[in-house]
Amino acid sequence: MKLQNKLSNLLIVLFLTLVSANLFAETKWEVATVFLGARENEEYQADVEANLKEISRIKTSAYLNVSAYREKESRPSKTKILTFLKNSFKDPKSKKALVIYGHGQGPEGLRDMPVTELKSLLKDLKMKLDITWFDACFLSNIEFLYELRGTSVYSIASEEAEFSSGLPFESLSDLPQNATAESAALMLAKSFIDSYSYLKDGKQRDAVSTSSATISVIDNAELEVFVAAFKKVSAIIQKLPAAEQSALKNKLAKKYAMDEKSLVDLGSLLIELRLTIKDQVIDQELTKLIRLLNIESVKKLKTNPRIKIEAPVPGAQMVFGFNNWENGHKAEYLDNPLFSEILNTKMFIAGPLSQEWPIKKFDGASTTVSPFAPGVNSFDYYFLDAKGKLISEALTITRSLDVVEVPQTKKAAGSFLVYSAYTQKVGSKAEKYTGMNIALFNSAPSMDYFELEFNQAVGWLKL
Repeated sequence: MKLQNKLSNLLIVLFLTLVSANLFAETKWEVATVFLGARENEEYQADVEANLKEISRIKTSAYLNVSAYREKESRPSKTKILTFLKNSFKDPKSKKALVIYGHGQGPEGLRDMPVTELKSLLKDLKMKLDITWFDACFLSNIEFLYELRGTSVYSIASEEAEFSSGLPFESLSDLPQNATAESAALMLAKSFIDSYSYLKDGKQRDAVSTSSATISVIDNAELEVFVAAFKKVSAIIQKLPAAEQSALKNKLAKKYAMDEKSLVDLGSLLIELRLTIKDQVIDQELTKLIRLLNIESVKKLKTNPRIKIEAPVPGAQMVFGFNNWENGHKAEYLDNPLFSEILNTKMFIAGPLSQEWPIKKFDGASTTVSPFAPGVNSFDYYFLDAKGKLISEALTITRSLDVVEVPQTKKAAGSFLVYSAYTQKVGSKAEKYTGMNIALFNSAPSMDYFELEFNQAVGWLKL
């Protein structure tokens, strides 16, 4: 009996040891970071210096090696970068991630390394990377990523302009806790977007006052299937009457363009095209493409909070402020256009904290507002009647999220977006990001565009 108990105890110890080993097992990652932009201004160079210092603070181990290369020549040296990459990726068994920091230009690639040159460089590396992160503007772009689809398993990129601070490099230290490239890519992307969140006290949150931070994780293997299905979109647009083409193009340019106006959101393009088409068969085909981008609504993007506020009596007036009456008083309201973008008025009245506050008269029985913005996370209000008498208590509406995240809910052939996210802008003005941009049809990019594989396959733009 004692022997049996000893054997049982030994088996339990062995089991717990194996479980413990699996729980704390780490995966080896080799990371290479490349900083382009030797010709850029002092502010850019200061950002590079700050990022290099952050990388230097990452603790290396048997499971993590992070190396950095800073281009110092006016023209990037392919030979030097290739040598650096080969020295960074020495272990054939390790997971491998490449981060490229620079100015992105959508289909054309990086300002200092056009897409065809980058493709040649990565082909000469003669290894398929697990992750490539393009820490640059506008490179979650269908034409650019399709060209590079064979160089890595996953890509991480932003569809909108990216802030100079870029990614939080400290998040690279968590890579050994990720055994798969997909889980690592998701971790990095979520760390990026959280760093720009006010509600999560992201250290880079102050950068999002004028534009949204955007991020996407792309499964490069699925791009082939999507682009093959996307071929029909070019034909559909070309068959539209000239007036409808022009109206669609103008609407996309006005509502769904990136900070680089020649680029528009891919999902929004498909949604607006579908609304233009009356043919039921084409409608169904476009709906399938929209679904591949993880978009729930094929009619209109509604991802930011909308609040319907009922007037307690006819002719009621709403006094309002923000962040528990800390922001939005008259002096701030007139000085910062952010507040009038949320809710516009020219009238003010004495109110909380001995300040004058904006007041808005209700024209109807209710109004719908989107009262949030970067750093504005609560909306405060109360009502006066037409004569200025208080008729309600002060109310506050608070949001719990300032980031819109769209995970992949269902894997399907051609569904290349594993994850996308963006920070909210003023009101509902960020409701145009679905994770990928594309050159606006009937536009005139550089001559190099016409040689890209995407354009060869789809015939998106023509001379």
